[in-house]
Amino acid sequence: MLLFAAAGTTPVWAQVPVPPNGGADRAVNEDPVLVRLGEQDLIRASDVRAYAQRRIDMRPLLTTPHGVRALVDEIAMTRTLVLEGERLKEPRASETAPGTDTRFDDIYALAVYRKIAGECQAPADEVQARKYFDEHPQAFTLPAQARVERIILPKTLELDKFPAELWLGLQARAVATSGARFEALVQRAAEAAPALRQGDLGWMPLQGADREPVLAALQSAGRGGLVGPLVEGDYVYLLRVADWRDAQKLPWDAVKHQVPTRAVQYCRETQRERVKTDLFQRYRVQIDDQALRALKVVGS
Repeated sequence: MLLFAAAGTTPVWAQVPVPPNGGADRAVNEDPVLVRLGEQDLIRASDVRAYAQRRIDMRPLLTTPHGVRALVDEIAMTRTLVLEGERLKEPRASETAPGTDTRFDDIYALAVYRKIAGECQAPADEVQARKYFDEHPQAFTLPAQARVERIILPKTLELDKFPAELWLGLQARAVATSGARFEALVQRAAEAAPALRQGDLGWMPLQGADREPVLAALQSAGRGGLVGPLVEGDYVYLLRVADWRDAQKLPWDAVKHQVPTRAVQYCRETQRERVKTDLFQRYRVQIDDQALRALKVVGS
C-alpha cells in the first residue's frame, strides 16, 4: 500500500513529548495579532485558541510550534472562505452551532469551499487510468527522503557553562571542521536531557520543501550535512542527514490498481492549494511568522 504524507502534520524533527498536563499551566499574558487580512481584518492568538478549543480534532496542534503554525494556516483559510461566501452571497445554514464565532464558521466555510473547488473524478476505466498516470507523474512520485538524526535540548539548559543554543553551535562547528563524532554529541545530549528522544528519527520525506524552510535546509545539506542549531518554542535542535534517497517515480505495475483512489486524492490536494492561493491573494492574507515564533505554546 502506498503512503503519502498528510499536509499540516508536525514534522518528525520537531516532535517533543507533551508535558503531563498538556502544558496548560503556561500562562499567556498577551494577545498578539497573528494574521492580517488587508487593512482591517485581524486574527489574534485568542481567536486561534478559541477555534482550537471548539474543534476537538485540532486541540493537539496547540502543543507544538509547528502545530500552531498549521492551526493558524487553517483558521486563516476558514476566514477567507467565510469572506468569499459573503462576497458570493452564499446563504448560511438556518442555525449556527452554539459558541461558533461567525467569522470562523467552519461549517459555512466547508460549504463555500465545496462550491468553488469543484468535484474530483476518478478515471472511469483502465485506459483512462493509464492516461492519467502518464499525464500526472508527480502524483505517483515518492519525494526525496532523508534519514535524520536529531539532538534536542531545552533552550534553558546549560552545558559546559554555555547556553544550549551556543553549545550546539560550537559542537556543530567541531563536527563540520575537526572530525568530531556526531554520535558522541547524541550521547552527551542523552545524558543532559534524558527525557527527550535523541539520535535516529528514521526516514523523513522531504515533501513540501518549497514551503518548509527546515525541509529545504535538509535537502540542501545532503548526505552527512548538518542543519542548525534551530530554535522552536522551548527547545533547540541540531539535525544531521545520515543518509539520503532520491525522489522516485513508482512504476505503472506497482500502482495501476490504486490510480483511481490516488487520482481523487491528488486532485483534492492540489485543489486545496489552488483555492488557498487564490483566496490568500484576494484577501491579502499576511501571517506574522515573527509573532508566531514569539508566541508561547499552550496545551489543549
